[in-house]
Amino acid sequence: LSSNNPTSWNWDFGDTSGSQDQHPSHEYAAGDFTVSLTAANSYGQDTETKIDYISVSGGGGGGDYFCDSLAVTGGSIASGSHLDVHASDDTYLVLNTAKLSGKYTDKVEYNFDTGLSSLSSLTVTIECHPDSQTPHRQRTNLWNYSTSSWTEIDDRNLTSTSDTTAVISVPSPASYISPSGEVVVYVRTGDLAKSAWQHYVDLVKITAAP
Repeated sequence: LSSNNPTSWNWDFGDTSGSQDQHPSHEYAAGDFTVSLTAANSYGQDTETKIDYISVSGGGGGGDYFCDSLAVTGGSIASGSHLDVHASDDTYLVLNTAKLSGKYTDKVEYNFDTGLSSLSSLTVTIECHPDSQTPHRQRTNLWNYSTSSWTEIDDRNLTSTSDTTAVISVPSPASYISPSGEVVVYVRTGDLAKSAWQHYVDLVKITAAP
């Protein structure tokens, strides 16, 4: 909007970065930022500065988050990786069960880096199926940073060998986020005394708001 037909622009975004574009875009971290623009033409230049013009609240606005990594603590990976649980697309993380305390099961921890500084709401979505032998028990836990222990948020039976989706709304979610914005979901599937089987996981995500 600079007048007198400027031919150059010099932006100072207030966070040690800048731009010489006329219409730049810039992504800010959390904080308050003073922005300056110097516009120039062949007759001279002028600078306008706006104090604390940009204000970004910590942690962003929330939304859907997909795991950055996973760890299998019971059983083993037959195929796939954490990338295969980022979309409901019939591309699976396939897990081999193992016998633990006399029962066949698999246990997986999913780690989510949200970048949020707090949680006002949290939902966990899991889509998966066993390859055989139903029902299968599925227990979902969250790491509670207040108590330094796991808190069970859901216990259900999977009754189909087709994909089944569980959408779990978490009450009082504030205790389940670390100071650095991490949420850890722990899922144990299976509680069977029969032979080993495979577990197909199609989607694991959390939906969170600060």
